[in-house]
Amino acid sequence: MEELAPYDKEKAVDVLVSSYEQYQNSYSNVQDYYDYMEYIRASLDNPLIAKVLIAKIGHEIVGTLQIFSNGTDAYEDLNMPINAPVVRLLGVHPKIRGRGIARKLLEASINYAKVQGANSLYLHTSEKMPDAIRLYERFGFVRSLEYDYDILDFTVMCYKYDL
Repeated sequence: MEELAPYDKEKAVDVLVSSYEQYQNSYSNVQDYYDYMEYIRASLDNPLIAKVLIAKIGHEIVGTLQIFSNGTDAYEDLNMPINAPVVRLLGVHPKIRGRGIARKLLEASINYAKVQGANSLYLHTSEKMPDAIRLYERFGFVRSLEYDYDILDFTVMCYKYDL
């Protein structure tokens, strides 16, 4: 795992877009999906990101995630009162899934949180992403219901990993 270099930004965006395209049919309003994809495309321009991690096979970026210092930075419009690092937009290219890339990205984010002196690490997901939920739960993340929130026509579920 390594930090995103400026020259790899476009490739990381491509991985994110590819990894989230599978959810198009889970949106009841197609415009909501397109808005979300635009958000994903612009996400790496967010100055509040504390760290962007990437995974490579050879010279090719195959996975990425973003880490924010706290919930307020991660979810500016929600004023999320999480006082610990928050992982957002974990993505692994669909052609590379099943090789442990997401697990390695999560391990690196946990190590980052420990170095920062945090007691826990948070992330959010939804029922639209059952494979992600299984990964997080197998990894040891547990539901943190107090930080769930509703958006559009679904609930975004919070998970916490105690360090």
